[in-house]
Amino acid sequence: MPLPLFLFVLVLAVISAWGWLGPNSNSVTQLPTYSTIPIEQASGFIDQNPYFAISPDGRTIAYCHSEKGIILQSLSSFAVKVLPGTEGADHVTFSPDQQSLAFFKEGRIYKIGITGVPITLVGLTSMGGGILWGLDDYIYYSGGLGSAGIWRVVSSGGGKSEQITQVYDSLKENGHVWPQLLSDKKTLLFTALGASGGHEDSRVMIENIDTHQRIVLVEKAMFGSVLSNGNLIYATNDGSVFTVPFDVETLTFKGQPVTILSGVTTGTWGGAAFLAVSRTGNLVYLPRNNRPLFVLEVLDRSGKSISEETLNKTILSGKVGHGWGNPVLSPAGDYLAITGRSYGVHDIWLLNTHSWEADRITFDIAEDEFPVWSPDGRAIAFTSAETGTSRRLFIKTLNGGSNSLLIGTWPRHIHFSSWSPDGKWLAGYDFTADGMDCWIVSVDGKKSIAVATTHANENYLKFSPDGRWLAFQSVESGRPEIYVMSFPSMENKRQVSVDGGTQPVWDSSGKFIYYLKDGFMIAHPVEIDNEFKKGKPQRLFATAASEFAVSPDGGKFYVKRLNSEKDYQPLHLVTNWFQEFGK
Repeated sequence: MPLPLFLFVLVLAVISAWGWLGPNSNSVTQLPTYSTIPIEQASGFIDQNPYFAISPDGRTIAYCHSEKGIILQSLSSFAVKVLPGTEGADHVTFSPDQQSLAFFKEGRIYKIGITGVPITLVGLTSMGGGILWGLDDYIYYSGGLGSAGIWRVVSSGGGKSEQITQVYDSLKENGHVWPQLLSDKKTLLFTALGASGGHEDSRVMIENIDTHQRIVLVEKAMFGSVLSNGNLIYATNDGSVFTVPFDVETLTFKGQPVTILSGVTTGTWGGAAFLAVSRTGNLVYLPRNNRPLFVLEVLDRSGKSISEETLNKTILSGKVGHGWGNPVLSPAGDYLAITGRSYGVHDIWLLNTHSWEADRITFDIAEDEFPVWSPDGRAIAFTSAETGTSRRLFIKTLNGGSNSLLIGTWPRHIHFSSWSPDGKWLAGYDFTADGMDCWIVSVDGKKSIAVATTHANENYLKFSPDGRWLAFQSVESGRPEIYVMSFPSMENKRQVSVDGGTQPVWDSSGKFIYYLKDGFMIAHPVEIDNEFKKGKPQRLFATAASEFAVSPDGGKFYVKRLNSEKDYQPLHLVTNWFQEFGK
């Protein structure tokens, strides 16, 4: 958005909001007021998790910018404050007294005062979806995908995290997300996800923290929340938000649900609706924009675009999904396998790198994702959320007619990231309450080997072209770095990057490890013949890539980045929103 228009819209927002924000306002008797809040677009926009929160008094919005950190936007003035040290935060919540924030960053939960200091480490965790600072002074969070459930840790820090809810295979649950502690301080509300990650097989539930007695409130619903006006709201995949009167004391409904809002952005997976409501009845939400979040570019080693004109006609048509990702190139370079993500639907697609035609190869209601190619290019392995907390591990032969072969299950949410050159092993990383860990699984599903399973987040495990080394990403030093380890001995661990690096990809020759660092594509020379040696890293080109793949000859980079043609989306603000609920 051009700067003059940005400021004009902001002025209108502030003027329209000033009446209810002023010290003498009586918001209860005023009609709802509609305005927009222009915010600086975060380059690392996350398509599954709301990146903003509103203070309990409705006067301040906190939102996450991937590069700058958490930004506080006052709704009664032009004041904007960046909280230092919060770069990379992707979940945020206000404390009940609104003097502090808790946020999630790189496998850790932190808290920070709204003045900006100090930052305190609260706990270590993997984050599935949602963080809330409860009225009992615990911080509640989704402890990762799969079986982790909802956890809590005392907000003062230093305490041990405590698991509150248990995910059950028998109920076809695939994770618990978006927790809320009700006003009685003993009842926890959350969304129990199904295999699709959307509302079709999810439930809004409550559970007594002491007795663990559960009640299903709404079937086929997600992102439930009890508001201070005595209503429960919940959402569906299409962006509709429903409300129904709810008695917190008896935990029963007092009426029938009605649609209160439509056109709200929802997550492609994970049961999120991009909205937040203050205790005083002010609503902030992100309107839906159905243009794909990402585009695909083909770049040479200098960063010059060599994309064919038809490439993004396929991507931008939305055929492969609103939030596609996980591109991985076939050994011959003829196809990109990707995860196509639309609202509650996730399947594996193949993109022909010559014609850019797209073919869907999985058709389950479950989340099929993170494909990897067999060494001969004749098969693809992927994981699926089909069986509740366990993940199914599949191999699909690409002969035009075969069904996917189930080779086994995994007890946690797992992503594949590589297939060994000898065809015997699949590399991946799973999600636990402590973070992400790297594993290797045999292609018959009968054997698994732990590679990196510390309290630090470790992921993106990749076999070298000769199969003798494994590269992976870890935050054990406090920031993401690239490491290698010998295989199968799991010895000779070496650090490759020295000042940051993410998402390692081996060159097919074994002469380079490519990775992303500070907005640049890095080519790090290595030798793997007898022992591992590394050279001096080279900056190839600046890029806004969030994921990438490299052609077999190392001459083309298939880069996924944010869609710059996606319309600017300010947050929408509705003050005195409770007046729309009626009696």
